[in-house]
Amino acid sequence: MLTIIASQESASPNGSIGAPVNSRLPLLRGYGGNIGYILGRPFGSRGPSIEAEVPEDSPLKALEKTLEIRKRVLGTSHPKTLKSMRTLASQYASLGYHQKSIGMYEERVRAGSDVYGPEDPRLLIIKNDLALSYSRVKNFAAAAKIGEEINEILPLAFSPEDTNFLTLRYNLGYFYEFQGELSKSAAIYEEVLRVYKTSRGRDTRSLNLVLTGLESVYTRLGRYNDALRVCKDILELQQVSGGEESPQALWTMKVIAQHYQSLRRTKDAVATYERIFLIRQRTRGPEHQSTLNSLSDLARAYIDDGQKEEAKKRLEEVLEVMERIRGQEHPDTLDLMDTIAMISLGGEIPKEDGNDDLDDVLQDLVDNMGIL
Repeated sequence: MLTIIASQESASPNGSIGAPVNSRLPLLRGYGGNIGYILGRPFGSRGPSIEAEVPEDSPLKALEKTLEIRKRVLGTSHPKTLKSMRTLASQYASLGYHQKSIGMYEERVRAGSDVYGPEDPRLLIIKNDLALSYSRVKNFAAAAKIGEEINEILPLAFSPEDTNFLTLRYNLGYFYEFQGELSKSAAIYEEVLRVYKTSRGRDTRSLNLVLTGLESVYTRLGRYNDALRVCKDILELQQVSGGEESPQALWTMKVIAQHYQSLRRTKDAVATYERIFLIRQRTRGPEHQSTLNSLSDLARAYIDDGQKEEAKKRLEEVLEVMERIRGQEHPDTLDLMDTIAMISLGGEIPKEDGNDDLDDVLQDLVDNMGIL
């Protein structure tokens, strides 16, 4: 899906911005107690922040040394010095020295401001790196403040259809989203989406990212019809690029089913979960955990639709497999037996934990999602 934005030492009018992926886990959301994952919404830092000093034997010390030499020989604002600052800041962040990374990006902004004018595209991209460094430590208020400053003069630096313009607009929407200003975020995502659809054709990587952000915000705003519409657009892109059986497409189908449940469109939810189950059964086999999970999802959808006997039948299929491959006394087998008994008694089905079915898709989300 998407990658995190980026700074370059120069920004060509028609060029794109690239950047290191920001590995983050998705946020949880749920309906009726069934916890799922917001489609593709990363959050949190790459790891715990290290506050200690860099060890003397760390390769970071070599980067610090070459940077100091460049400052002395070339000057603080020389393009090669600015590039060296970015390299060091990026490595600080990748190894968990987030405060050092922020400090280096702040120094880079000051140095860049001495040589580039306020409307220079290169300075905007340098400032954007600083905003991203704040977002990595969840300081979205600081990130959004810088993003707002960038966006005030953005039209003077790039045309509205330029990749850099759209990237920097998207990032502000992302900062607003995680700051909780969802309406502002939705408005920006919608704006960027219109441009991508009308002028950039099927730029699927960036289009997928914008759609993903919009789906997340619509979901958190309770706009499930809108979220469902966007999810279907995401699924169409995924099916074109990876086919209906790809892990990403199956995951999006599951989110679509959850939106159907939120809208009380229970029969549509049943049909979608049935489709997922049949694909899993065909591609993974009846005993694979993802197949069992999808069959369990289908059973719960039947319960939502008032078809408790059909739900019981489906769960008994799961139980037969569980007893064979895990044993009758395995905790998961016993939990499933309890669930079937509760359905027979007319009680409520126990709530699921939210970490099922991640074997195929979670690593892809971590590796490929983030900011544009």
